[in-house]
Amino acid sequence: MSDLTRLYFGIVTVESKDADGQWSGHFTKCPERLKHYCIHGSCRYIKEQSATSCRCDVGFMGTRCEHLVLDWQIEKQERIIIICAVAGLVLLILLLICICLCSQ
Repeated sequence: MSDLTRLYFGIVTVESKDADGQWSGHFTKCPERLKHYCIHGSCRYIKEQSATSCRCDVGFMGTRCEHLVLDWQIEKQERIIIICAVAGLVLLILLLICICLCSQ
C-alpha cells in the first residue's frame, strides 16, 4: 500500500491506494439515499466518521447549504453608493468653481 500526502490550505490529508489500486481519501461519494442531502451544493461522505458533509455552491452556506449569503451583494451596493457620492461631490465642486468664475 503506497501513501500520498497532500497539503490543502494548511490541512494535511493522507491518501492511500487500496487493494484495487484506487486512491481512497478522506471523502467518498454519498450513498444513493443521501443523494439530495445538500440543498445548494454537492454531497460528500466522511468515511472515518460515517457522516455526511456538503460542499456549498458559491453564495450559500450552512450544514446543508441552506442559507443564502447576501454579504457579497451588500458590499457591491456599498461600493456603488460611495462611487456615486464621490462623483456627486466632484460635480458640486466643479459647479461651484464655474459659478465663482462666471460671477466675477
